[in-house]
Amino acid sequence: MSDQTWSIGELAEEFNTTLRTIRFYEDRGLLTPQRQGTARIFHDRDRVRLQLILRGKRLGLASAVSLPSSSPTSTSVVTLCWPSVGTWMRR
Repeated sequence: MSDQTWSIGELAEEFNTTLRTIRFYEDRGLLTPQRQGTARIFHDRDRVRLQLILRGKRLGLASAVSLPSSSPTSTSVVTLCWPSVGTWMRR
């Protein structure tokens, strides 16, 4: 892994998504950028996780991510779905 970092705008542009989408995943605890004041600093781990999230969304796992945070199953569904996506991708 490198020491390269990205801003939220750079990731949004690279993955052709919106700032709002990235903030949504952060709010759900799927991304954990470093903060410098109000700026978000994303590292390799965040970039890879975003790539997995967006790939999972394209594979039809979006409903697991879209569950409201008040749902008692949201954490368990995300926990169950995302590791299996990572396993599938390594094959």
